[in-house]
Amino acid sequence: MKTELRAAERAVLLELYRTAQARDGWHRRQVTGWLFIHEIVESATSYIGSTLTDLCRWGLTDKVDVRERGTAKAVNLYRITPRGLAAIGIGREQLDLPLPADDAAEESTVYMPRAAWGALEVLRRQGEAARERFGETGWMNAGEIYAAGQNVLSDDLTWLARRGLVERRPVPDERRPRSPMIVYRVTARGRGVEALQTRANLVHVRMPAAPATVVHATARPGLAFVNVCGG
Repeated sequence: MKTELRAAERAVLLELYRTAQARDGWHRRQVTGWLFIHEIVESATSYIGSTLTDLCRWGLTDKVDVRERGTAKAVNLYRITPRGLAAIGIGREQLDLPLPADDAAEESTVYMPRAAWGALEVLRRQGEAARERFGETGWMNAGEIYAAGQNVLSDDLTWLARRGLVERRPVPDERRPRSPMIVYRVTARGRGVEALQTRANLVHVRMPAAPATVVHATARPGLAFVNVCGG
C-alpha cells in the first residue's frame, strides 16, 4: 500500500473523500461519490490523469468505465476506497463507505450533454403544438427550440439524431439549396428516455433498446462497460 502521498495525490483523495462524505457525486454501481476527472477540483489547475491512474493502481480509488457502447475511448468515474480513506487518515468510524456492487441495469445508461437533454425535453413537450411541416406536426428547428426555452447547438441535436432519439430532415428552400434549414422531431425511442441524475453539464439517462436502423457513434463492436480497479 502507498504510504507517502504527494501533494497532488492527497488533494485528489481529499476531494473524493469530501464528495463521498456529502453523499454527493454521481450514483453508480449502487453507491454515490463518483466523479469524472473534469469534476475534480485539482484538474482545473493541472492534468491529473496519471495521478488517478496511480491511485487506482495502489487501490486508493475505484475506477469504473462508463463509455457508451460502441465507442473506443474510455470514460472513467472515480471514487475513493477504504484504503484511500486510510491513506489520508480517515478511519472507518468517521465515514461509512458502502462498497460498490454490480448493477446490470446500468448497461443501458449513458451520459447525455445537458443541452441535448433540454432539447429533447422541448421536442417531447412541444411536439404536437409545434409547427406543421411535411404535413405532420412535431417538427422544430434549432431557433424554435431556443424560443421554447432551450439554448442548443447543432452538435447537441446531432448527438440526439445519431442515437435515434430524434429524426432530422432538411426543409427545401430554393433560396439556399446548399444550406437548407434542418428540422427535428422526437422519435418513439426519444420519448422513452428516462433521466436518472443531473450534474453540471451532463444528464445520466436510461436509454430504450435501439432499433436495428439506429446508427451508433462508431462502427466498432461494444466494449466492456464496467472496469473496476482497486478496492
